[in-house]
Amino acid sequence: MTEAAARTPLRVLLVAPWPPPEGGMAVQARGLAAALRERGVAVVVVPTNVGLGPLARVRGLRGAVNLWVFLVRLLLAVRRVDVVHVLAASGLSFFLFAAPAVLAGRLAGRRVIVNYRGGLAEPFLERRIRWVRPVLARCHRLVVPSAYLEEIFRRHGFAPEVVPNYIALARFAPAAAAREGARILVTRNLEPIYGVAHAIDAFAHVRRRFARAELVIAGTGSERTALEARVRAQDIGGVTFLGRVANEAIPALYAGADLALNPALVDNMPISVLEAFAAGVAVVSTRAGGVSCLVEDRRTGMLVEPGDVRGLAAAILRLLRRPAHRRALARAGRRHVEAFDLPRVVAAWEAIYREEAAARAPA
Repeated sequence: MTEAAARTPLRVLLVAPWPPPEGGMAVQARGLAAALRERGVAVVVVPTNVGLGPLARVRGLRGAVNLWVFLVRLLLAVRRVDVVHVLAASGLSFFLFAAPAVLAGRLAGRRVIVNYRGGLAEPFLERRIRWVRPVLARCHRLVVPSAYLEEIFRRHGFAPEVVPNYIALARFAPAAAAREGARILVTRNLEPIYGVAHAIDAFAHVRRRFARAELVIAGTGSERTALEARVRAQDIGGVTFLGRVANEAIPALYAGADLALNPALVDNMPISVLEAFAAGVAVVSTRAGGVSCLVEDRRTGMLVEPGDVRGLAAAILRLLRRPAHRRALARAGRRHVEAFDLPRVVAAWEAIYREEAAARAPA
């Protein structure tokens, strides 16, 4: 890229879910947009989730109006930019939002980047490849956040590149001295794929052997009522459900934790693990999906198989009983996560945008 190209005003359309709610992809999109704007990039956002006020409670109407508003905003925005960056996941949303964004970008003569982030990529591609392939064939660049997803897409004949999820390290300040408590933190949505029921069952084993242990669950979702009933049925003490926690309150939440637990059954590159690393909190996780590309077992965290309740409990107890080991994992995790710091990741995205904008420019 020439010096003149680097000075050229850059206009990017970001098509993505947008907070609220503050899910992982939405928070990543919001932070990326803010950081790009600080670097002088003109960012136009078209959310895939539209705030509909009272209409949001009308089930059938909600989806139709959301899609209609999205498409109108997309068509109005696409000619104002040089590059279209589409954050995509699997399922129906890929066809309702990612596919129209790719098509609109191509019809407008813009460069299109599909940034696939879903942890369910493998079954999605296996079942829907004949419909997905024509969409991805029309994008100019396919980007994924992990080596795990890179390998899956390569097996299906694509050539993705990796730009990782980011973490804003400046938001997190690891404690000067590690706490000696027993507070275990889970920050995942309360949905079946994230295995929070297994976290509760593992904690029941921990609590029987470590009476002062606490389990703090931050998040909300369809399973909350069932999970609370699970705690009552097993008469487990020390469990707190915080519900939805605002993004700005997350660093303080980790500052009060001694261990971070990720019990997911399906995963890719969990932001919750990056946050724990950044906060200097030791991690116990399943090796679901791409987690083992992020966490090195017994060096930056402890890994067990998805669904292994006794394995989760054993790993937690090991670290609660061995604070020196816990501190070593926390330090290693913090060093590892520096490669994912926000300025580095944003610079990588800006470089990609400028390459694509230059490819679009007339010779």
